[in-house]
Amino acid sequence: WDANMSVVLPRAHAGKRNDSLIYVVGVLRSAPPECVPETPCLNRIEQQNRRIVETATRWLSAKQYLPAYSRRRQWEEHFGESGWLRFQARKAQFDPLNVLAPGQRIFSRWEADSKKNNR
Repeated sequence: WDANMSVVLPRAHAGKRNDSLIYVVGVLRSAPPECVPETPCLNRIEQQNRRIVETATRWLSAKQYLPAYSRRRQWEEHFGESGWLRFQARKAQFDPLNVLAPGQRIFSRWEADSKKNNR
């Protein structure tokens, strides 16, 4: 490491894979003041961000942290099988109508309505 470096990469050992290697990447973007939620400007930036993430993570295992996921399957992978089952059970117990945190797009209200109608 020296003053001109912005990142240090671990040395690879000949013929060995390092599966415990972790990289953290942050992209800081700016937008004009008129670029607010529900405008084409912000929608375009969000779409670009999604394409960047999809391209960067296509061939490797990666986690994004909240609230970057847009599909339920991503949340299931994030929590892992046992964590997801526990999370689902607690959600059903403490928020059966899926009122809390709809912005994370994990559970939809129609699921709650469906459960209620099946009782």
